[in-house]
Amino acid sequence: MIEHERSTRILTAIILINIIVYLITSYENFFMETSSYWVNMFGFIPSLIGDTQNMYRIFTSMFIHADIFHIFFNMYYLYLFGKPITRVIGGKKLLALYIFSGVAASIFHTAFSYVGGLISYIIPAVGASGAISGVLGAYLIMYPGTYLTMYSPYIFFPFPLRFRVRAEYYLIFWFATQVLYGYAKIAGTVAVFAHAGGFLAGIAILPIILSNVIGREEYGYRFDYTYTMPPPIELRVGRGIGTTSKIILTILIAILLAGNIYAMANPITGDIKAMMIQYSIDGDQYIDYTAVQLPRIESYIREVSTDETRILLSRLTSMNILYDPSKKGAEINMNNIDLNVPVKISLGAASRTYTVKVHVEKLYALYDYDGFIKHCEGTLSTQIIVIQGFLIYVTSDMINYDFKITSQTINLGNIDEYMQIPAFIISIAALIVILRKSQELSLIVEQPREPRLPIPI
Repeated sequence: MIEHERSTRILTAIILINIIVYLITSYENFFMETSSYWVNMFGFIPSLIGDTQNMYRIFTSMFIHADIFHIFFNMYYLYLFGKPITRVIGGKKLLALYIFSGVAASIFHTAFSYVGGLISYIIPAVGASGAISGVLGAYLIMYPGTYLTMYSPYIFFPFPLRFRVRAEYYLIFWFATQVLYGYAKIAGTVAVFAHAGGFLAGIAILPIILSNVIGREEYGYRFDYTYTMPPPIELRVGRGIGTTSKIILTILIAILLAGNIYAMANPITGDIKAMMIQYSIDGDQYIDYTAVQLPRIESYIREVSTDETRILLSRLTSMNILYDPSKKGAEINMNNIDLNVPVKISLGAASRTYTVKVHVEKLYALYDYDGFIKHCEGTLSTQIIVIQGFLIYVTSDMINYDFKITSQTINLGNIDEYMQIPAFIISIAALIVILRKSQELSLIVEQPREPRLPIPI
């Protein structure tokens, strides 16, 4: 057996480790999704990247997945694109590529968190997607001329759709979506800039990974290309990505570099208050994250996307519980208190204040040196304000919260400063590889075969 073929065992081991970790972290939810405990404990949180006690999150987050679909497609793509790469570079170098790309993904995720606002710095990110993106980047440079089989299942079309696409075009299109979705803020909770960073890292490190692979053409006959389809006429696939592809990649990387430059020129200054909010409403459990900057916290609270979280924080703000400079370092306790709380509602340029009833059954709060809650827990009931178009009214029914809020103070200035530079360097290194070394690093496919495993779309 050829040594490089034996090295796929490490690829298999990486996949098995991810699967085992998923089984351990999701059994409480019948293996459908990972428990929030594991996500919060081992997910990567950008605001904690400078904390030495939380550095482990950079590595553990690569092996935690959100749900069964997340792990399935990640492992599918890792095997699909990782196997032909492993047979050239060996298992140890694949592991180095995987880890380096995963670390770079965390760096990019942090560097571009400013695009999503303060909340992006405190939401845990999980998944091997960033590390696998590095494998995709390496595949683009090594095998740009191979063809991938695409198919669409019946759920999207009344008949199966099957066609071929050149790997170069597929991967560049995917990379473009990550960059553009990130800036357009339409990716939801997906860390698309982490994917983009991992992709570029895989390209940037490839000259080192392939540095001692001599006579790469001779490996062509050894590969079992079960995942590629040859063009119908050409017997050999030429080296290197095309000129148009280089131009597109250069534009996309320039967009990322512009983002780095903008962030370095306009850093987020001052401290932020990062909050984790845990609460239950009528037995339903919730956990949410948000962040504010003092002293104008109301504008940040209005941007909270979850209605239940926004209502709770709004009431605590209106009651002068969430933030009160006069309570620096203080502790307060409240029991069985009925309050009429003013809540200001703004619609466009117009604003109006409504009075809602709040019953505090119990509440304890500990404040930090700024007068912001460091720890707060309690039980309260409140009326809610319903907005339907131009119709605004206060409901007579009350909703009941049993909640706990913890916060910590984080200086983002240092984080932005330290993360922009390595992200910038990785992007430049990847651009150099694309423009000057892509032909040298690409492989010739001498005897490609028909694919047996298609890529779903």
